[in-house]
Amino acid sequence: ACVERVELEPVAFYTEAHRTIFGAMQALADRGDAVSLLTVQAELVELGQLTGAGGPAHLALCLQEASVEVYLPEYVALVRREAARRAAIQACSQAITALYGPDGAGPAASVADVAAGLTDRLATLAGQAEPAVSLPVHTWTEMIARVPETLHYLWPGWVVEKKIVLVAGAGDSM
Repeated sequence: ACVERVELEPVAFYTEAHRTIFGAMQALADRGDAVSLLTVQAELVELGQLTGAGGPAHLALCLQEASVEVYLPEYVALVRREAARRAAIQACSQAITALYGPDGAGPAASVADVAAGLTDRLATLAGQAEPAVSLPVHTWTEMIARVPETLHYLWPGWVVEKKIVLVAGAGDSM
């Protein structure tokens, strides 16, 4: 069952239906049971949550739309990124509330305190949203020694070969 390899919590999903479905999948995997359309549906029925999960038709749609295991890392990254985005929006809203104070009666906290807290929270969320990527490190000597690529023009000085060129303007502007 691929759900065993996924390090997500149900709360990471946007809709309650998807949280419920993923929770059922986790429960099955934790027990060592197979995770399939039939077992997930049976688990949801047993828990009385099938309707809240969108019913059998929604389960079938989820299976149809997101069932290719080879894309699992991309699906997980997408869920993580969107969960972090929602959490960042919530953190910003909380910062605004803290600056206005309860009922707009005045600041509940200083700008510096709110900014520091928000910066820390957003930095944490950024780490959760994007997996660490190992970027190549070049020394100054390597960068200086690099030879710029020679550009070949289709239209001298204007259109470079093998590059994207955007031409925009009204049709009668020439």
